Amino acid sequence: MLTDAEMTNCRNIPNTDILGFLSEPCAVFDADLRYVFTNKAYDTLVGQGPSELAGQYLFDVFPETPDRMKTVQSAMDKCLSGRRSELKNLVYEIPQDDGTLIEKTWRITMDPVRDRDGEISHILQRASDITEDVIKARQNAAIAREINHRAKNTMAVVTAIARITSRNATNYESFLSSFTGRIDAMRRTHDRLSVDARRGLTITETFETEMQQFAAETGADYTLDGPEVDLSVSGTKDLALVIHELLTNAVKYGCFKGPGGKLAVSWDHIEDGVEIFWRESCAHSIEAGEIQGFGSRLFRMLPHVKVTQDYTDSGVHTVINLTGDIAFA
Repeated sequence: MLTDAEMTNCRNIPNTDILGFLSEPCAVFDADLRYVFTNKAYDTLVGQGPSELAGQYLFDVFPETPDRMKTVQSAMDKCLSGRRSELKNLVYEIPQDDGTLIEKTWRITMDPVRDRDGEISHILQRASDITEDVIKARQNAAIAREINHRAKNTMAVVTAIARITSRNATNYESFLSSFTGRIDAMRRTHDRLSVDARRGLTITETFETEMQQFAAETGADYTLDGPEVDLSVSGTKDLALVIHELLTNAVKYGCFKGPGGKLAVSWDHIEDGVEIFWRESCAHSIEAGEIQGFGSRLFRMLPHVKVTQDYTDSGVHTVINLTGDIAFA
């Protein structure tokens, strides 16, 4: 590390030969803050050549706002008083050959350079481009906030599911069976979402995630028909919970209770979202009172999902409206 070292072959200009071989960007300023020397790494960093910088005043090369100029000037003055100074996370817009500007973040360290008489004559500045580190830190912070947000939402949903499930359970075993089934539905959706946490599933993928499980266990006869619609992450989770409840009721009371039942699901775009039609055809008759319970309470818990149901002799007809920013064409 070159600090406070003898870098002089003459009284006024320090010997900068060794700096030219360093991979670290380095520059030397005189006491008037004019460039005396820059090495190749520094020239590359700032996008200018030594002939363009030599003799230039620092603040002419990098114009500053009054507040930032005061900060940089203070660091320079500290160095000229004989003490090392450092500037962290200093942001500059570097002009490119095509006229555009690229924002770069630097960490700058400055050391005083003394002449043969021990007087401070120059400043050695070393600059590190920490732009990538800053970007990664911002990304990590954003990811941490998103994980925290999603964890809180998930816990809120789990708590609500536990509370509502307990109201309809007749004993511990029935509570445990219903509760774990609903948590498993959340888990299956989460497993699919973990492939790409930035986007949700399509409506088809969301239905298939749940339907395949039931079809494997019951041999359910169903069809899915509708345009390709991407859902947000929250939209995927909400729809998966609704699908699970409708399927659970279909197995207990509806079209999948016995042989001969069929389910037809279709959907299409509406002005502010998507409308999904769930039509059950049963080989037996059902009554509305049989299947009301947790599902209706759950549906009211989801702010961007509206569920309406019509109970016919042949089965349940359900309309699911997804609105707001949870469905994307």
